[in-house]
Order: sequence, then structure tokens, then C-alpha cells
Amino acid sequence: MIILSWNSNRIRQKAGEFLEFVKDWKPDVITLQKTRLKPVDSFNIPNYITYRTDRISYAGGGTAILVRNRIPHHSIHIETTLIENTIITIERRNSPPITTVSAYKSPSKDLSHMENFSGKRQIVSSYEIAIVNT
Repeated sequence: MIILSWNSNRIRQKAGEFLEFVKDWKPDVITLQKTRLKPVDSFNIPNYITYRTDRISYAGGGTAILVRNRIPHHSIHIETTLIENTIITIERRNSPPITTVSAYKSPSKDLSHMENFSGKRQIVSSYEIAIVNT
């Protein structure tokens, strides 16, 4: 299973590049952060089911998960003001399910409380970097 994550920072402006990326890599699941989509914006990719959490209060943020439409899964809703999130659980035959989270934390939010969570956890983060062709 191929699961990819991308801090997209305005996905609609990069839709062409994103579609080429999806065609080349054929990921099963894609998590997006900083989509900057509004509820009125349409954003769908052929052969994928899209789940979104758009930021409504002010510009920026937003998360999404795209899942290949042949993969058994279900969405999970967790209401929180600490992080923006979109969550799915992938059902797997003869294996434990995989819960996948696309999350975005505003720099102004404190996550020190996460140290108190017990049990196994996996944290995936994106880093904003500039790539320069030379």
C-alpha cells in the first residue's frame, strides 16, 4: 500500500501538477495539508474518494484525504480546536486496520498535551522547504 502526504499550500493552484503526480505514482491514499479549500470549492480526482476538512473561520489551513475507490475504508470525525484533521480507517483482510490522519497545526497552537497520550503512536510531519533547480 502506498500512502503519500503533501503539504499542498493551495491545492487548486497546483491541480495540474498534482494530477500528474497521482498518475505517475498511483498512490492508494494521499493526505493533504494546507489545502486552503473553501466549502464551495470542488476538488475531486478520478478513481479516488475525497474527504475534506475545510477551514471556515479565516483563510489558510485545511486538510484532506483521498482514498482509491476500491479500498475498503470509513471516515472518522473527531471534533477538536487544537488541530485541523481528516481521518480514515482502512480495513484490511487478515491484518489490523490502518488509521490514517491528515493534520495541520497552526503555528499558534500548543501541542504539549500530546506527551500525555499513552500507547503506540506514529507521527508523520511535513516540512516546508524550497527546492531550487540549478
